[in-house]
Amino acid sequence: MAHSTLLMLHPVTGESLSAPVGWSWTSLFFGFVVPAFRQDWWVAIITMLLTVVFMAVVNVVMAVAYNRWYITRMLRQGFVITGYHSNLSRTELEHLLGVRIQPQQLNG
Repeated sequence: MAHSTLLMLHPVTGESLSAPVGWSWTSLFFGFVVPAFRQDWWVAIITMLLTVVFMAVVNVVMAVAYNRWYITRMLRQGFVITGYHSNLSRTELEHLLGVRIQPQQLNG
């Protein structure tokens, strides 16, 4: 289960999203449907094809890694972290994600 949620905003488009951090039960049980729902089309297509070949093994990998991959891609696309809901400290989240959360980015 995702233990934290990052709040993200794209400064140019104004699009906002919330991104879960941690284990993804939905990816485990629904596989390629999760990236499709998030309009992450390439990952959805690749996951669907790999699921046909490797069955449930792909869903286990997705459950462990997909949320982090999604956050990393959104940051590369220009989204910035504007806040988070977590029982972890900011430092623990940074270590877990491998990204620096700037204190001035947070609004609260």
